[in-house]
Amino acid sequence: MSPDRDLEEYVDYYLSLRPGKRQEAFFGLIDGPKAIRPLLMKNFHESNDPETRRFLVEVLWQHNREDRETLEFLASAIRDPEGKVWKEGLNGLVAAGSKSALSRLEAAKQEFLKSPNHRDRMEWLEEAIGELKEGPIA
Repeated sequence: MSPDRDLEEYVDYYLSLRPGKRQEAFFGLIDGPKAIRPLLMKNFHESNDPETRRFLVEVLWQHNREDRETLEFLASAIRDPEGKVWKEGLNGLVAAGSKSALSRLEAAKQEFLKSPNHRDRMEWLEEAIGELKEGPIA
C-alpha cells in the first residue's frame, strides 16, 4: 500500500468515527501526521455538511495553526456562508495570535466592508482584530 493511501485511510477512519465518537475522531486527527492536512482540506471542500466543515476547520487549526497553508485555509474559512464554519475559522485565526493571522483578519475586514453579504460578520471581525492587537503577537 502507498503512503498516500495509508494517509487517506487514516483520515477516512477518524472521520467515520465522528458521528458517535467525536472526541476520539478529533484527537485522532489533531494528533495525526502533518501530511494529513491536505486531505483534511480536501474533505472540507468536498463536504456539503456545515457541521463536517466546521469540525474540519477546528481540527485543522488545532492540528497546526501556525503554518502559512493553515492560515490561508482559515482565512478562506471565514468567508464560508455557514455561521458555524466561519466562526470556527475566526477562532483559529485568533488562536494563532500571529501578525500573519492579524493581517488576514484585517484584509477580510476591508473586503467585508465592501460586501453587504458579510456585514453580519463585522462585529465578530472587529472583536477578533481587537483581541489580537491587545494580546501577544508572535
